[in-house]
Amino acid sequence: MTKCSAFDSLKIRQQSLTEKNCSINPEQRQPPMLRSAIAALALAGFALPAFASYTFETAEPVSEKRVIAESVVWSCDGTVCTGDLKRKNPTVRVCKKIAKEVGQVTALRNATTELTAEELAECNTAAKK
Repeated sequence: MTKCSAFDSLKIRQQSLTEKNCSINPEQRQPPMLRSAIAALALAGFALPAFASYTFETAEPVSEKRVIAESVVWSCDGTVCTGDLKRKNPTVRVCKKIAKEVGQVTALRNATTELTAEELAECNTAAKK
C-alpha cells in the first residue's frame, strides 16, 4: 500500500469532485492546513498590541539625549521626550517609571489622552530627587 501525503489526498478528492461536475476548480483550492494557517496569521494581526507615540515633559531639562524607562528608549531634547509604547493610554505606573529616571514629570500624553493633574501628582511621588 502506498502512503499518500496530505497534498496527494487533496488531489484525489479534487479529481473526484471535478469528475462529478462540481464547480470547484482544483487550481483555486488550497490545502485545509494552509487555509487554517492563513486565517490564524490574519487574526494574529488584530491581537498584537499597537505601538503609540508618547511624549512626556519634565520640570527641568533632561541631561541625556536618550533615556530608558518602561523598556522604551526615549529621545529627549530639553524638557521634551518622545518614544513608542505598546499601550493605548498613558498610565500613572508608566509615569512613575519615567519619573524615577528623569525627575518631576509635568506631562505624559499620546495623540488622544493625557494624564490629569491628580495623576501627575501621584506620579511625581516617585520622582528622582
